[in-house]
Amino acid sequence: MSALILIEKETKLFLREGQICCKIASDVGRIFPWKGIQHIVLGNSVEISTQLILKLAEKEISLLVHGTKNNELASIVPLKAPTSAIKLQQYQVFADKECCKRLSIILLTIKANMQFNNLKKLNMGIDPMLFSERDQLKTNSNLMLQEAKISKYYWQKLTSILNMWGFKGRVRRPPTDPINALFSLTSTMVDSLYNQALLKQGLDLGMGFHHQTGYRRQSLICDLKELSRSDLEYWVISLFLKETLTQAHFDNTPQGCRLNRAGQTLFYKAWYTFTDRHKVHVHHICTLAKKIILREVKNAK
Repeated sequence: MSALILIEKETKLFLREGQICCKIASDVGRIFPWKGIQHIVLGNSVEISTQLILKLAEKEISLLVHGTKNNELASIVPLKAPTSAIKLQQYQVFADKECCKRLSIILLTIKANMQFNNLKKLNMGIDPMLFSERDQLKTNSNLMLQEAKISKYYWQKLTSILNMWGFKGRVRRPPTDPINALFSLTSTMVDSLYNQALLKQGLDLGMGFHHQTGYRRQSLICDLKELSRSDLEYWVISLFLKETLTQAHFDNTPQGCRLNRAGQTLFYKAWYTFTDRHKVHVHHICTLAKKIILREVKNAK
């Protein structure tokens, strides 16, 4: 067992003689051994003791609590950050506007190529004009606008194979269909992987080079997850094409389209299987980010 998923009402989770104890309503409780548990996912009505939360952190087990609103998630992950001068070097590099622009162009070019690759894997043709639009990232002074033009085409192409699930384009808040619901959910959930990987490199999550730095915004995560966003999108699409998830696993609510209980159980099991592989890719991206910062510092001397 990799993930322990508990979403039933009147569920209490606490420590009993050093082990995880789960009690539902008036039953006597069930003990779960620590061995094999890497993640715990809880519904919003599940109670968990602070002593257990601290023990999860000690054992480096991630905790995800699913809220009542769409994509309302609370995530607790073990955090370990080394002591180094890399943050000061990160500030030095990202304070250089020309350097940030150059890195942003590279970032968005890779993102566009990954979107094109998704279309190829789905046996969809690509208008040659899109390659020209991608190349204009190097010369267009408005990178955000150019990025949006490329992404608009990407979403329009995907509509032709995803419209049976109600997908008519990217809709975020609130998502209006199952595809958009999981695009948004996975984009939020992958943050915890980047959180851990970047802190291990000693980097400041709030200081990015492309997305604007702001209060309580993890700008560096926003930047770097652009390099894996297409992988998440392809994985989500595959869940529907393979019928792992169907329309029946979602409910339309005032907060938008969201997974129902049956859908949550299937999704989270599939998600943690996927992230066991995907976190290797995330680690590589974050390691590369640190190397690039060190390279830019060296070149600036």
